[in-house]
Amino acid sequence: MRVQLYPGMRIGSYEIVSPPKEGIASVYKARNVDTNDNIALKVRSQRSFPEEIEYLRREEAVGRILGKHPNIVSVHGLEREADLFYLVMDFVDGQSVDDIVNEENALPPKRALAIARDVAAGLDYAHGKGVIHRDVKSANILFDGNKGLLFDFGLAHAPGFHPTGVVGSTGFIPPEYSHNIRPDVRGDVYSLGVTILHMLAGVDFVRSPEFGSIHNKRDYKAIVSKTRAVPGVLRAVLLKAVDAEPDNRYKSAGEFAEALESVLKKI
Repeated sequence: MRVQLYPGMRIGSYEIVSPPKEGIASVYKARNVDTNDNIALKVRSQRSFPEEIEYLRREEAVGRILGKHPNIVSVHGLEREADLFYLVMDFVDGQSVDDIVNEENALPPKRALAIARDVAAGLDYAHGKGVIHRDVKSANILFDGNKGLLFDFGLAHAPGFHPTGVVGSTGFIPPEYSHNIRPDVRGDVYSLGVTILHMLAGVDFVRSPEFGSIHNKRDYKAIVSKTRAVPGVLRAVLLKAVDAEPDNRYKSAGEFAEALESVLKKI
């Protein structure tokens, strides 16, 4: 169940400043009344589906594992007021990459790759802590005008967590996840590679006959090989990231970040 709050309303130690932005459901900008700091609140009702509350608990637990990194939205804790649960996070003054793609149709290669490089750095840090995101996509990346930040670890796998079944979002899910293979870092590399393709192709990623239906199994290597949306200097890097065989991908998100940085220097 989605919650509707309004500017000026109080929830715990926080005052709502503005409603959620389009595309970032139930995440409010708020102000800590004690410190006057701006923060973000992801709010759910106790009457929500049980899994939604579980996702918040998982995000809070992962946030404690991750701590702070410049390319990950930090989580401060999970609190409760009456029948409302709310995750307290850093406030990022920006937009989701998904919203930017929808507004601009597609991103220029240099900006898309800079965002992806930042996210790869954040993923490499998370992977070093034993955390696999499992839902990397444009809607889970924020851009504040200077850097990309990864958020929403509600489906993450981390130390002490019991693995769940197929997770992720249609069009971005690594093929091995459909076989219930234990997630590892290469799945996040694949999803980030697909996210780069989405940033470059824009609305064509969903609607173009060249890509086929997003609901069908896609051969992203074939798409990367032929689409004009991918600059030639990037093609080999992206082909490796979206290979259907995990063993053929980059072995770490850090290695992927280095490859993206190398391409950025050439465009």
